[in-house]
Amino acid sequence: VVPIPRLPGGEAPPLPSAALQVGTVVRLQDDAHNGSIGRVVAVHARERLPSGVRTATAPVQIAPNEQSMLPQSVLHVLDQGGA
Repeated sequence: VVPIPRLPGGEAPPLPSAALQVGTVVRLQDDAHNGSIGRVVAVHARERLPSGVRTATAPVQIAPNEQSMLPQSVLHVLDQGGA
């Protein structure tokens, strides 16, 4: 049996945004970068994070010399950038 996470009220949590694509401007909602803005560099359907977890990820350019691989679930789409 695989438990399916639910929000209060029984609703399923949102899936990673299908609109996420290269160039998309996102707000980062992870502990290390909470509130920071970045641009998606690539989109991976399934990648291993440093913790060992395999999930949908996206490398995000946060600053000129800073890029971080993050789970898509912590990225909030702000602008499609070029779309």
